[in-house]
Amino acid sequence: MKRGIFVLVAALLSFTSVVPLYSAVPFYNVRSLYRPAPLQVATSVLPGGTCDPAGDPIDRPVVIWHIPHPDDEILGMAGGIYESVLAGNHNIVVLYTVGESSLVRVKLVARALMQPLLQPVDSGHIVTVPLRAADFGRARLSESIAALSLLGVNEDCIIVVELPDRALTQQRALTVMRELALLYPAAAHRTTSVYDAHVDHRTLARALYALAQEYRKNGVELDIGFYRVYIYKTPSTRRAAKANVKAVPVVDPDVKRQALAEFFVWDPAAGRFAIGGQSVPKLFREAAADPYEYIDDFSLETAPWLLRRGDIRLALYNASVSISYSIRSAWAARLENPYKQLAPAVSRVGNASLSAKGSRAYAGSVHSDSYALS
Repeated sequence: MKRGIFVLVAALLSFTSVVPLYSAVPFYNVRSLYRPAPLQVATSVLPGGTCDPAGDPIDRPVVIWHIPHPDDEILGMAGGIYESVLAGNHNIVVLYTVGESSLVRVKLVARALMQPLLQPVDSGHIVTVPLRAADFGRARLSESIAALSLLGVNEDCIIVVELPDRALTQQRALTVMRELALLYPAAAHRTTSVYDAHVDHRTLARALYALAQEYRKNGVELDIGFYRVYIYKTPSTRRAAKANVKAVPVVDPDVKRQALAEFFVWDPAAGRFAIGGQSVPKLFREAAADPYEYIDDFSLETAPWLLRRGDIRLALYNASVSISYSIRSAWAARLENPYKQLAPAVSRVGNASLSAKGSRAYAGSVHSDSYALS
């Protein structure tokens, strides 16, 4: 029975591009302006209205918030965004994906399949769900739009960059960041941390590091900052004690809690499906209870470039570069030389000498590696 339900769900998901089961979420003012191809970003990357630099000149500081998925901006940065709004800054929120690969989509489909068993068909309680990836993404966006409005962010200043969830590349993210940096030359830039568990979070962090280094070469220091979203998985008593992290008081915890509550709204008629609250409920609970947010605390010279892939952890520092790893058999065929194959994923490793050590287990034996590279 369970297997039959699973197969049915999988079959339905496979036909999402054919069967339009849901398309009622409003999507009027938020601009979807960037597609994976072509890679070049034109000046139309920004929406019109109050965020368009070609319109009325902006005579106040600009802060650009680079966000991997809807809800990350509220979980890890709501306090920072609200404080920036109170300071009179011009805030632009850039959502690089709509988080369409969330497993909550499967939960919603399963709930819809079970609903006829729980409610009579003529009860009036049967609702459609956002089965297609595009509709699910719009439903996620509606949560972020509502939450950001509570923080004072103009909807016209939410830019949606529809890159694929869990397939966000550093080069594409960097292309968008470069365009925004040109349009807003004095802007401050904020994003997620290279220490976050999700690969898209780390990709945005590495892209912003790369942008800052490009500007430094030309004698310009960008104002950058990195927020840790997944730190709320750490027990509260240990968060501020983690290495290279700074705890920043949330300017108004009640406002942040109100914004977080938007991700628990269940109102299918309005296109609201409590997606964020179902996706990472523990993070929401912990973020609501914590009076602090957490940002990375290190200089650009010592900033770590962290790449995780299974049991592989690559930490590169410009001043002291080293790699350590433990690779399971599933990876052995692909990673004959972990340094040469992993290091290219990092934009810059500095001029220091490099070293690497670790082990690879396959074919019933363990192979130890040691490299001294320059």
